[in-house]
Amino acid sequence: MNAASAIQKAQQSASEKENTSEKASVRDTLNDVAHGLLMMSESDRPIKAFSWSGKKTGDASCAHDALLNALQPKDPTLVKTITVEEFFAPMTQPKDWWGDDEKETCAKFTALVQAIRENLTNPEAFRIEGDPEIPVYIVGRDSSGTWSGIKTAVVET
Repeated sequence: MNAASAIQKAQQSASEKENTSEKASVRDTLNDVAHGLLMMSESDRPIKAFSWSGKKTGDASCAHDALLNALQPKDPTLVKTITVEEFFAPMTQPKDWWGDDEKETCAKFTALVQAIRENLTNPEAFRIEGDPEIPVYIVGRDSSGTWSGIKTAVVET
């Protein structure tokens, strides 16, 4: 499967879900697009979608506050905000030397970023630093107002 086919397949899957009588949840859509992708770092980690209930996030008015309310990190100063594009840049900016497998993976990550942008309002990426295994959350509001996104981890020693 080439890169263009991978993007088309991911978009078709998302479109098919939206055209069913019961619209797919953002969580399902993001899980479908992320299926089989691993966040590449010193140790590859899976990518999973999530949705946080209002009880978990309180009356948060921004993604950063929603994350702090939902996760209650022991040291909130270790939560670093980066853009979605900055976080995914190593996986979505093709290199001349990449082979077909790397190009296909790039296309899948590009489709994931597109799905995040299409399904979440103002998504932001957050790294919770302090340990070699760094949890990463991309958080935004879905069309129902629920805080949703994807979570993974990167390992940096």
